[in-house]
Amino acid sequence: MYGLRDGLLFRGWLSEETRVSPATLAEETDAVAGQIARYVQLRNRALPLDEDVSLRIAGRDAAWELGGNMLGQAFGRSRQAVRPLTRSAARRLFQVDRPSVVDGATQPWNWFADTAADGGRFLKVGVDTHAFSNEGIPSCDPILDLARAAAAAEAAGVVETDDRLREHYEAGTGSPFGDERWLLYRLAHHLDDYRSLLRQVAAEPQSADDTFARLLALERTMASIYQRYIADLFLSDLVPQRSGPLCAIDVDGVLETRWLSFPALAPAGALALRTLNRHGYRVIVVTGRSLSEVRERCATYRLTGGSTGAVQATADGTDLCLSDRTSPRGSAAATAGDIRLSQSGAHFGGNAGVTVQVANDLPLSLQVNAGAGEFVVDLHDVTVTDARFSVGASNTTIVLPHPTGDVTVRLDGGASNITVEIPADVEARVVVTGGLVSTSSTNPRATKNGGIIETPGYATAKDRVTVNITGGASQITVR
Repeated sequence: MYGLRDGLLFRGWLSEETRVSPATLAEETDAVAGQIARYVQLRNRALPLDEDVSLRIAGRDAAWELGGNMLGQAFGRSRQAVRPLTRSAARRLFQVDRPSVVDGATQPWNWFADTAADGGRFLKVGVDTHAFSNEGIPSCDPILDLARAAAAAEAAGVVETDDRLREHYEAGTGSPFGDERWLLYRLAHHLDDYRSLLRQVAAEPQSADDTFARLLALERTMASIYQRYIADLFLSDLVPQRSGPLCAIDVDGVLETRWLSFPALAPAGALALRTLNRHGYRVIVVTGRSLSEVRERCATYRLTGGSTGAVQATADGTDLCLSDRTSPRGSAAATAGDIRLSQSGAHFGGNAGVTVQVANDLPLSLQVNAGAGEFVVDLHDVTVTDARFSVGASNTTIVLPHPTGDVTVRLDGGASNITVEIPADVEARVVVTGGLVSTSSTNPRATKNGGIIETPGYATAKDRVTVNITGGASQITVR
């Protein structure tokens, strides 16, 4: 800063090339988070207030009002009746021990790397523009500034920033703060951004598609941070069941209902998941949501698995055909599904990459017919009953599944390099026959006897995998 003159604040010019970006934040998360936390701490000391004057504000969406409204939304149609109670609870929850003039614009993108320093130092801009302006959330709580930085990072996909910010701030001040306060402040910032996007749609309908995509991404961000909070509160000590009866639960409208603008798991739902787990049930979710959303919920809620349809496939620059040849429901042949994925009519080929994902909780009989190419088939978390591969001149890597019973994998290859990976929790035997075939093993558990490579527990294991490979001029490696 150079100084203030005639109402203008003068500062040094900072190059846009040094501005912190999402990529910079991802690479230097701890350094940026540490600098922001220290700034919030120092500002709180330098600009103290005798009282939290934001508690006098009503009707302007002050932090305590937003918190009360968010708590009230959990009561549905009764929210107006409980409004005095939820607002009183929010005022207590947001009680500030040391009120100060907040910044209001602590997003990481308002920081620049200090090129004159020896690295790890960042400079803040816009220190005076948002405090008690009509663009921010009125508050005198420094934690709101910290949450502004965390919310911006979460929206950009750098989710680990929130933990680093909190750790640095609590270490610097010696004053921990509650999880609920941290959650509601971050959600308040996300909801503020959400409302801004809704106003943008109304003002610029020509760009509605892009804005709606940002709205959906923001909904998912809010859902994700709430999922982590509720799981840490109710489910953190659970381990997904590997055996036992299955319990399939729908997500939308059953396990989760909409709170604010995103789907949320209520405490009753979390307790239901906990009870099912403790009674030995394998809980899976059944939903039409994307595979990535199912995986996120399975990991966060400590679930056994989930299904969002049997197959999901994508390709780079080529057309795929996904066909369902399952017999009609109710017919005598409708005992299993028959879903086929093809490219250019019959086989996979060309230079395009193809990614195929299958539901991990459905029994799978897999058949792959392919020509020349490079193939990586990871079956470890897939419920495989049997698998058959027919490949041409290729480099093929197969990760064996965690079996239930005897599982057979057959592979016919031409002039191929074939790698079979045996996970540590799998007992397996690999039998190689054919023409000019060379076999080797780097798996420390496996022993080789001619064309047979076997793990020590295979002979007595009830659940095991048998791999039969028939090849031409092939190099077979077991690891």
